[in-house]
Amino acid sequence: MAGASSAYRFDQTMGAQPYPERPSRPRPTVRVIPGTHSVPSLSPQIKMAINLVAAAVIMFAVIAFIRVGLSAATVSAMSSTQELQNQIETMKSNDASLSVEASTLGNPNNVKSYAQDKLGMSQPATTETITLSSDTVQFDDSGNLSLVKSLSSAAQAQ
Repeated sequence: MAGASSAYRFDQTMGAQPYPERPSRPRPTVRVIPGTHSVPSLSPQIKMAINLVAAAVIMFAVIAFIRVGLSAATVSAMSSTQELQNQIETMKSNDASLSVEASTLGNPNNVKSYAQDKLGMSQPATTETITLSSDTVQFDDSGNLSLVKSLSSAAQAQ
């Protein structure tokens, strides 16, 4: 029994005949004969014209790429500008509505109405006024303003 490796060998096939050898044909001989005949070349004027046309095409391509780049940058800048203008308009609208709201909420009548209706506050029955001298402000040991010391100083001054 032949192993699996013989199935992959080219010299052993299952009952097939090996390829017949081809008869060898004589190869034609090629000889190079040196001569004085050269391939005709283009005239210098035509070469110069071809070089000028190639340079013009390259310059045109470079200018076209630059123009496309500048156009893309312009479109990007215009898009950014439009977005900023939209943001400015939104901010102006918000500012106007906040100004109206601030004037409504800052109205003393609205504040009084809100305090009485929503918060249940009322005006005091009596009021007193305390006039403090300019030296009644006291500081604590760490250098901060002290309300307790300032009030006690004000009470002693009266």
